[in-house]
Amino acid sequence: KTRLAFCLRGQGGTHIWTMAPAGGDPERVLLDPMEQIWARWSPDGRRIAFHSGTDVWVAPLGGGPLSRLTESEAIDGRPAWSPDGQEIAIISDRSGNLDVWALPADGGEARPVVVDPTEDSIMGQVHWPQSGVWSPNGREIVFYSSRSGNWDVWVAPSEGGEARQLTTDPAADRFPAWSPDGRWILFDSDRGGGRLWNDSIGGGRLWRVPAEGGAAEPVLGEDGWSLIFSPDGDTVYFGARREGYGNLYEKPFGSTAERQLTEFAGRPGYLAWLHDTDGESLYFTWSEDHGDLWVMDVEQPGGTPR
Repeated sequence: KTRLAFCLRGQGGTHIWTMAPAGGDPERVLLDPMEQIWARWSPDGRRIAFHSGTDVWVAPLGGGPLSRLTESEAIDGRPAWSPDGQEIAIISDRSGNLDVWALPADGGEARPVVVDPTEDSIMGQVHWPQSGVWSPNGREIVFYSSRSGNWDVWVAPSEGGEARQLTTDPAADRFPAWSPDGRWILFDSDRGGGRLWNDSIGGGRLWRVPAEGGAAEPVLGEDGWSLIFSPDGDTVYFGARREGYGNLYEKPFGSTAERQLTEFAGRPGYLAWLHDTDGESLYFTWSEDHGDLWVMDVEQPGGTPR
C-alpha cells in the first residue's frame, strides 16, 4: 500500500485525506468545502469514490476535475467498486426503497441490480458493510435486508436478477462480507446469544456461511469483532475484548489457534476498529479523546503500535 485514505471530521465538516502508511503529514485530497463521506479506493488506486449529500462522486488522486456520477432527487450513497474498476455499486432509494444499483465508473446511466417491488416498504430496505460487497470474481453482490421480515444475508447476480437468501435464522444477521477466495460469506449475528452493535463498529459474534448456501457456523466468539483477512486469505486478524481490555489477535482462517498481537491493558482509551492490512502491518483505530489511526507490525506480537 502506498497511501492510506480516510475521512476526517473537523470544524469545517468531513473531508478525505491521505497519508503514507508509515506515517507523516496527511494531505487533503479535495479542497472543496462539501462533505466527503465513505471514501473508497478504486482497484488501481488512482481514484477515490465517495458520497456527498445525496450524490456519489469520484475524485482522481493526482488532481483533476471531480466526476459527479449521480444527480437526482434520490438518495444515493455507500459506493463500492467492482473488482475490475468498471462499475460502482451504490445503495439508492430511486425505486422507492433502499435498493442496489450500479453505476459506470466513468459516468452514465445507473442500472438496477436488486429492486424490491414493494414500494415504500420498510421491510424491503437493503444495507451493506464498509467493504466486501462484490464477490472476488465480480459476479455477485452481497447485502443484508429485511425483505423477508427479518434481517438476513442475501446474494444477487451483479448483472441483475433474482436474489437468493443465504440465512433464515430468526436472529438478526447483518454486515456480510466475502472471504478472499469467494467460498465463504462472513456476517455478524445475535444468534447464540451474540449481540449486535451498530454499523460503524460491527457486531458481537461473527459467523460464516458457504457462498453457495448451507449451514452457518461461528468464526469468532462473542468477544470478537472487526475481522479482516491477510492478502493471501489464509490468516484472519480481529479484535477481542478479554479480561476487560480489547486487543488484536491473529489465527489461521478456520482454525481455533490464536496469537495475541497487542497488550493494551491499562492503556487509556479503547480499541475501536481494525481497518486493513497489507500482510506486514495492521491499520486500526484507537479512541481516546478522539479516534486516531494507528499502525503496527504483525510480526512483533506485543510490540508497540505507532
